[in-house]
Amino acid sequence: MPEEFYDHQNDPSALKNLIDDPHYKEEIAKLRTRMLRIMQSIDDPLLGRLEKTAAAQSAPSGTPAR
Repeated sequence: MPEEFYDHQNDPSALKNLIDDPHYKEEIAKLRTRMLRIMQSIDDPLLGRLEKTAAAQSAPSGTPAR
């Protein structure tokens, strides 16, 4: 599941996806955790896919995600 993160204030047309920008790493991690909690609380059918994406994003470089 591809993730996207935009700075709509500085990029109102959402042309530059900042998901891999290290400057936003902490903010994205907080939002990802928040989204996971919401999806768990409503038993969202896409939860497993997001968990895999989150695990891959948080794995250190060179470490395969399970």
